[in-house]
Amino acid sequence: MTEPALGLQAASLGPIGIDPPPVAVGGSSDRALEIAARHADGWNCVVGRDDFVAKGRRLDELAGRRLRKAAQVFVRDVELGRVRELVARLEHEGADTVTFVQVEEREPDIVRRLAGLVL
Repeated sequence: MTEPALGLQAASLGPIGIDPPPVAVGGSSDRALEIAARHADGWNCVVGRDDFVAKGRRLDELAGRRLRKAAQVFVRDVELGRVRELVARLEHEGADTVTFVQVEEREPDIVRRLAGLVL
């Protein structure tokens, strides 16, 4: 006689009944937009490499709904004196979040300078 198989049902790694965290997909290729439209709550795109507005509209068309949009800006690609203007433009173009990425900028004062210019 064989024993019945044991298994898990309605298992959870966390408290049952909580909402999963939002998922964002980054990328600007057609395939990335399709994946984001189908599976994500939000989308992240590097600004300056692709047309944020056109890609964002295409994403919403594919999804049939509006997804949250994050614009990623490399600090090296923008004049610091124009970051406030850039943030305002991106907000107008549909960005819910703007993230500044530091790569080569290693001076400790850069975050303070950015914050002072944007906030």
